[in-house]
Amino acid sequence: MASLIDDLRNSLTVVSLENDHVQVTISLPADIFPHFVKLIESLTGLVQQINHKAKATSQTPSKGFLIQQKQALAERDRHYARIVRLYDTYTSQGSTRTEAIKRISLDLRSENNPWAADYLVRSALTAAGRPGTPGRKPRRNEP
Repeated sequence: MASLIDDLRNSLTVVSLENDHVQVTISLPADIFPHFVKLIESLTGLVQQINHKAKATSQTPSKGFLIQQKQALAERDRHYARIVRLYDTYTSQGSTRTEAIKRISLDLRSENNPWAADYLVRSALTAAGRPGTPGRKPRRNEP
């Protein structure tokens, strides 16, 4: 019994067409056709995996992106440090957490800072290590 590859070679015809096209015709016995389909499916899966891996490796971050990301993180850290400094200043003057956040927000708004909203100041304080105590009201007579 001949192998699938031998049958493919014997039944393969290639005809040259216009516009750099080629017509490929394969004549197979009916009992070999399911094996041929499995071969084509496995090659299709292999090619898809190769394309997927190639795309994944081409999407590694570029040096420019890494530099930009480093600068953005440094800018964020400077912003956090400034908010914490202002928060510590206002709370040391006797302001509550909410009052300090509102004052920081006003300071940032006066500079047209895009992160001036109260909720952004609050989340920045939390991210910078000043989370407050959620769910607990501060006591007025604490030392």
